[in-house]
Amino acid sequence: MSKDISRRTFLSAIFASITALLGSSYFIFWRREKIAGSIVGPNKTIGHKLRKRTFKLSSSAPSNKVDTLIIGGGVSGLSAGWWLQKSGYKNFQIIDLEKQIGGNAKYGVSGRQEYPWGAHYLPLPNPETNYVSLLLEEMGIKKGQKYDETALCEEPLERLFIYNRWQNSIFPSLGARDSTLKERERFQKHIQNYRAMRGNDGKKAFTIPLDLSSKDFQITKLDQISFSAYLKKHNFTSKRLLWYLNYCCLDDYGATLENISAWAGIHYFAARPAETRNLVWPNGNGEIVKHLKQKLNEHIKTEMTAFAIEKIGKEFHISIDSNGNSSVIKSEKLIFAAPKFLIPYVFIGKEKEKRFKSMVYSPWMVANVHLQSLEQLDFQPYWDNVIYQGRGLGFINNQHQVITANHGEAVFTYYHPFGGKNTLKSRLRLYNMGHAEASGIVLEDLERPYPNVRGHIEKIDFYFWAHAMIRPYPGYIMKERKILKPFEKNLFFAHSDMSGISIFEEAQFQGIQAAKALLSLA
Repeated sequence: MSKDISRRTFLSAIFASITALLGSSYFIFWRREKIAGSIVGPNKTIGHKLRKRTFKLSSSAPSNKVDTLIIGGGVSGLSAGWWLQKSGYKNFQIIDLEKQIGGNAKYGVSGRQEYPWGAHYLPLPNPETNYVSLLLEEMGIKKGQKYDETALCEEPLERLFIYNRWQNSIFPSLGARDSTLKERERFQKHIQNYRAMRGNDGKKAFTIPLDLSSKDFQITKLDQISFSAYLKKHNFTSKRLLWYLNYCCLDDYGATLENISAWAGIHYFAARPAETRNLVWPNGNGEIVKHLKQKLNEHIKTEMTAFAIEKIGKEFHISIDSNGNSSVIKSEKLIFAAPKFLIPYVFIGKEKEKRFKSMVYSPWMVANVHLQSLEQLDFQPYWDNVIYQGRGLGFINNQHQVITANHGEAVFTYYHPFGGKNTLKSRLRLYNMGHAEASGIVLEDLERPYPNVRGHIEKIDFYFWAHAMIRPYPGYIMKERKILKPFEKNLFFAHSDMSGISIFEEAQFQGIQAAKALLSLA
């Protein structure tokens, strides 16, 4: 009769069997060293102090005057300053509470590497985005109808990891049923109809900037319902098609099909040509910020927090905190190019401006994964790399345009929007997330195509964007944003949240429109 084995002996035998089957690498998984890196992001300490109104103005605070103050050094504020400067207007100043200007187009630097912390590409301008064309010409990227080849995103462009392999293009066509492919074709024709459509006012149904789109009610009423409801109404039910459309909405709006309007969803596809090319740089749209900073450097001051704004007579008195030192800037004209949800917290006597609290901003997590080399990883040089049904939106190879990219250190920039309806809950989760948890999210996606990627990672740095981009929820673009108007004379609003879509063209357009309105007073 055999003797019963002990629990310890039994477990030891089981683990010994697993070791034999899977090899010692199985246990290495449990002994993995912590990945190096850091978490950065907008200064949330300052943000919380603004909300709680705990900044204090010193009784001995010095003051100075400027004709025009621009609050916010993101793309919109920089574009406002750029236009003022081009128009010969010199007496203005741009302030930003961060150490680095650029807003969502910030970029990072590590050694010889530059990489984006946010926006990472710019589509070629359409006929309506003439300001973009003007800027690209000034940068030397556009000459006539030709673009700098080193900035044009080259093939191979984008791919999708599905069924344990890579396929070209992001739509999950590998292994798809004929019914799925036919539904995709029907959706493409559906969008093509919108591209060709004009409203009863003669304007294109959808264009960029969106303020130039048709105001025909038969088109604008699409803003009243969600994109998911619209798709259901038109019998678009393929799981793969819906995954792809949801991916696109997350990519541009940081929100799901359920949380954006049908107008915004259709605009994503119909406002641009079916085929377009992108301009990309290792530092993303930070390359544009770098140019604007060079042009406007004498007008820019960083680490300047505007914590209280009051209209006294004909002047705005702006209380400033700079690393604990307070001062006052007096200005006759003010361009507020910061996110508008801040208005109730910084304008004295304007707590009643509750309309600004209706604005919803999507949180994002951006990770820059520093690798020893792409060659060791056996990486094929695609620019955009998406994981089907992954945790995030995948990653870009920001060295795509660099000829020698595969022979040295490299950076993958990974994007993860928090697209749920409850953005406050998502924001709190982001605030409480540690480096280990954030790294786990990134690795869960990267290890699918590259099981050995961890061994090639030097560090992962994160940027947590609590209010990354305005969300065009049903009713926002055609109704809610229209009440977001300046409430004081000589006050002008800029920022992409004035459009409802957080893309470079809209941020630039709103900044220039504010500058033009200011100049018209002269």
